[in-house]
Amino acid sequence: MKNIIMILLMGLSLNVAASVQSIGSYKELAGGGLEITTNAAAVDNQFVKDFFDLSELEGTEGSAFKETLNITQGDIFSFDWVFSTAWNVGSEYEDFSFVSLKLGATDIFSVLAKASNTNESGRFEWLATESGLLNFGVGIMDLGDKMEDSTVVISNLNPVPLPGAVWLFLSGVLGVVGFKQRKAS
Repeated sequence: MKNIIMILLMGLSLNVAASVQSIGSYKELAGGGLEITTNAAAVDNQFVKDFFDLSELEGTEGSAFKETLNITQGDIFSFDWVFSTAWNVGSEYEDFSFVSLKLGATDIFSVLAKASNTNESGRFEWLATESGLLNFGVGIMDLGDKMEDSTVVISNLNPVPLPGAVWLFLSGVLGVVGFKQRKAS
């Protein structure tokens, strides 16, 4: 019985909160993607800065999401993104989308796309240099004014964060396996 409890506790200790936190305009898409936009629900620049604990962030308003997942050194964290905007090329306002990563001493802020590259898509990849909890997020900012909307859609997130229910199920399965092995011996 002691072994079963240990196995269950080990499974529970692996549980990482896989809940998305968001501000501004954020929604989960039916196909499994995430969409954030600089529409009327966007929030002031200061809220986005505080949300990511950034010292500097250009822009007037924006939206963002963030999440935490357990990552192992050597894992590749990646996702596909599509940036679209109503701004014309050459506009003085450079709305932009970005990614923020924090893992131990690593702190990365990278622009994914700008309005001057209207309707651009790509794949973001980053190699984990250490193991631990990776805090990551994606945001989008209006730069200059709030007249036109820009959107970024994130899909194919890898590694996929497992919800707590999956960890509980897996720990239960391990407990049953351990119980059967003990009973057999």
